[in-house]
Amino acid sequence: MTTVTFLLSKDPVLEQRAGDVAVSRVIMRLAAEVCDVSIICLSAETRSDTVDLVPGGLPLTRVRKPPISRRRLLAGA
Repeated sequence: MTTVTFLLSKDPVLEQRAGDVAVSRVIMRLAAEVCDVSIICLSAETRSDTVDLVPGGLPLTRVRKPPISRRRLLAGA
């Protein structure tokens, strides 16, 4: 079976109100029907987990999202 890993800029568990996360959830559910799916996302938390998007869940790896620096934002403007 094909393996697919989704790389997300937001945590699909903690950021449930965002429209882009909602679309990602739908796409992950569809992909899970024909592929082995895993998720890597940026998050305030750093623990691994299982997301209940499909029966049996999907593996989720969280990578610490660095805090936003105003200095870096202004330097890039």
